[in-house]
Amino acid sequence: MININKKNILYHSTWLDLYPGGGEACDKEVISIIKEFIEIDNIHIDSLNNKSFYKFFKSTYKYKFFGKVFRDILQFLIILYAVNSYLKKNKFTINKKLILIYSGRIGGLYLLSLIMPRLQIIYNVHGICNKFFFKKLYQKRNIKFIFWGNAIEILSILSLKRQRNNFINLIPSSDKFKLFKKKFISRYPSTKKKKPKKKFKLIWIGRLEPIKDPLRLIEIAEKNRNLEILVAGDGSLMKNLRDEIKNRKILNIKIHGHLDYEDMKKIIKNSDFHLMTSKYENYPIVILEAMANRLISVVPKIDCFTSLNFPNLQYFGEDNILGENIKELSWDKDLEEKSYKFFEKISKDNYKKSLSKIIEDFEDE
Repeated sequence: MININKKNILYHSTWLDLYPGGGEACDKEVISIIKEFIEIDNIHIDSLNNKSFYKFFKSTYKYKFFGKVFRDILQFLIILYAVNSYLKKNKFTINKKLILIYSGRIGGLYLLSLIMPRLQIIYNVHGICNKFFFKKLYQKRNIKFIFWGNAIEILSILSLKRQRNNFINLIPSSDKFKLFKKKFISRYPSTKKKKPKKKFKLIWIGRLEPIKDPLRLIEIAEKNRNLEILVAGDGSLMKNLRDEIKNRKILNIKIHGHLDYEDMKKIIKNSDFHLMTSKYENYPIVILEAMANRLISVVPKIDCFTSLNFPNLQYFGEDNILGENIKELSWDKDLEEKSYKFFEKISKDNYKKSLSKIIEDFEDE
């Protein structure tokens, strides 16, 4: 049996420092834990972090289907090069000492698994956005999974059976949340019942990019005049959003742009709900930040959200009508207790045991 701390770990996350999303936060979480039980010299972190290439990669989102195919092939070539370079540099071969921990497009990983069927892989799953590829990978004995959220529920949605020792379940550590106001308590403090509001404030936080679909805010604002939408973020669609607001004379959207930590705290404190419009997500850390600030997240009813086990979600449909859905909602004792239990599960020691176990399990197969 190979001593676990003698394993060689190649960790690939393509945009680890350039893409400030929830997936990358999960990557950094896993890396920090692995460093506690694998010798540091045996861990290699691989990431492009090239701004020009990142912009080019992002530009392909406008091509929809062909853009997805192109990005999968590009992702495959990136990780194939990363693995081959690592093997050549260290004079390694594909054996039981080598494990690739991968975070990125699932199509690229599927293509790699066809070319390198013996390579041991742990896939850091940030969301199921291609069911076909995921089902194919799930059947392979040389691939294991790190799920963020409720793995059993995700597998059930995909009609997949739980297999022994092929996945673990993690949640990002709450001490990493910059917007965490205060710790949850097991018993919700008694508060006076608030008077019904005539107008609610919803905060939208994120990158103004096509994948986040911020232009959907225009129709939401038009159909829900009783809502005020506060936008915190910047990106390539900023001008488009401002132009639409001006041309259509939208009065209930306020754009704040990129905010620093203190200003973000103030705007969250004055918000009633957290709003998202994404076309798809991986593992949205912003929802956990909202929960940590006792905000219900109002999100589109799409697979990437419904497969998550967050207690603070409220869904809206394609009609973009939110007013009636959220009018009666408030943060109550039930939500407080569910959120407390959610964050209570977080334990770095447990994560260390889980990660070391899933790595050890490769040797028994």
